[in-house]
Amino acid sequence: MKIIGVDQDKCSKCLNCVNYCPASCYKNSTDVNTGIKTIEFNDVYNWCISCGHCVSVCPSNAIEYENIESTYEFEYVNNPASIVNYETLVKIIRARRSIRHFKNKMIPKKEIKAILEAMRYAPTSHNMQQVYYIVITEPEKIEKLKYEAIKLINFYRKIMKYSFFLKLFLPKNVKEILLDPSIKAGMDDMIKQFEERQDVIFHSAPAIIITYSPSMGPTTCLDSAIALTHGMFAAQARGLGTCWIGFSHEALRRYKANNKWLKIPKNMEVTGVLIVGFPEVQYLRAPPRNPVKVQWNP
Repeated sequence: MKIIGVDQDKCSKCLNCVNYCPASCYKNSTDVNTGIKTIEFNDVYNWCISCGHCVSVCPSNAIEYENIESTYEFEYVNNPASIVNYETLVKIIRARRSIRHFKNKMIPKKEIKAILEAMRYAPTSHNMQQVYYIVITEPEKIEKLKYEAIKLINFYRKIMKYSFFLKLFLPKNVKEILLDPSIKAGMDDMIKQFEERQDVIFHSAPAIIITYSPSMGPTTCLDSAIALTHGMFAAQARGLGTCWIGFSHEALRRYKANNKWLKIPKNMEVTGVLIVGFPEVQYLRAPPRNPVKVQWNP
C-alpha cells in the first residue's frame, strides 16, 4: 500500500495521522493569509513504511492510497478485546499442540489458502512483508525433502564420532550436544525408524509449508516465525494440526542446492518448515509449562 495524500474535503483536521504516524510523515500547517489549517502527507525522506496506521486511525477516511485491497471494517475493530477476551485467547493458545500423528486425508486447497491468508497479516520488521511461501503436497517432493533431513542427521552422527577433538574448538553449547550420549542415541533411533519405513521427519503429513525471506543476518527468521505462528493458530481454527520441523528447516538452510528445484532466488534463504494435516489424535487437556522467567526492573 502506497500513501498518496490527504483528501482535504474529507479531512476533519483531528491530527490523528500527525500524532500516530510512526514515521512522522504528516505535516500540520496553517495558511498565514487565510488561517485555514491543512494536513499534508509530507514524506520527504521516504520514511513511510506503508503500515496503514494513518488509514486505520482516520475517522473521516480521508487518507488516499493506492488500492491494493480495500480496508477491512468490522464490528469492534476499534476494540479487539471485545472480540476475544483474554481468558478465551489463553484457552486457544494452551489448546494448541504440535501434531505428529495425522489422518491419511488430503487437505482441500481452500484450507491451505485460509492458513496463508492469516499469515499474510502477521506483523513484519519495518512492515517489509517479505515472507514468501512454498506449499508442497506432492508425495515425491515430500519424500525428497525427507531425505535431505535424514542426510543432515547422518552428518551430525558422523561429527559426533570426532567429538573428542571437536570439543576443543567448538562453543560450549555445541560441545554439550556432541558429548550428550542421549542425543546420539536419539538420532540412531531416528535412522533406524526411517530405515523401517517410518516417517520420522514429516510424520506422514499431507502438506508442507516452507517460508523463505531475503538474507538479512540474525533477524531473517523472525518475521517468518511470527507468520508461521499465525498460521498455526489459523490451522487450529480450521480443525487442522501443525508442527514446526527443525531438522528440515536446518537441512534446507544448509544444503543450498535444494533452492534450485524449490525455485528460491539466490538472495533468499529458507526460514521455516511447517507440516499441516488433519490430526489423528485428540488431546483432552493442556499440559503444564514451566513458570515464566522474568526480571522486573522498576
